[in-house]
Amino acid sequence: MTNDELIEIEKYGALMMPPYQVACIMQIDIDLFNFELQNNSSEIFKAYYKGLYTSIAELRTTILAQAKSGSSPAQTIILKQLEETISQLPSHE
Repeated sequence: MTNDELIEIEKYGALMMPPYQVACIMQIDIDLFNFELQNNSSEIFKAYYKGLYTSIAELRTTILAQAKSGSSPAQTIILKQLEETISQLPSHE
């Protein structure tokens, strides 16, 4: 993969596109793309998930700001995300 291709993969990850669609657009074999996404040391993995998780973080920032401003729907979303995050934290017992 060239650096430009990795930047493009990151861009599509940021758009939250499913791997199948990214592979189709970039004309990458879907089985190879999925294989690379299962290898957390692969450059494709790093690019795709960097884009995806950066967008998720940006969305959460926006939702949290809305929740702090009193938006009931945003508060519901943030509480659900908080529960999910807490459930994934290592136990300190």
